Amino acid sequence: MQSKPRVLRVGNLTEEEKMQLYDKHKREPKLTQNQLAEWCRVKFSLEKASVQGTISNILRRFKKSPAMLIAPDRKSNRAVMYPELDAALAL
Repeated sequence: MQSKPRVLRVGNLTEEEKMQLYDKHKREPKLTQNQLAEWCRVKFSLEKASVQGTISNILRRFKKSPAMLIAPDRKSNRAVMYPELDAALAL
C-alpha cells in the first residue's frame, strides 16, 4: 500500500508556530537564523524556508514581549486603529 505524499503548506507561520520557533531558539541559541528557518520548513511542512529577515523579526518581537501571543491559531495580531469604532461595532 502506498502512503500519501506529505502536503506542503504555503504561507505565513501561525502565532503558535512562531512561539515554537522562539522556544527552539531559546533551547538551542547556537543555531543560526538560517538553520532555524530550515527547521521551520521541515517541522511545519512548508514549501520553502522563511528568509533570514523574517526569522529575525519573529525572534525580536518575542524577545521584546513573549506574552504577545493572543490567539495561537491566528496568522497575525494587528493593532486596532480606531478603538472607539471597534468597541461600538462589538456591541
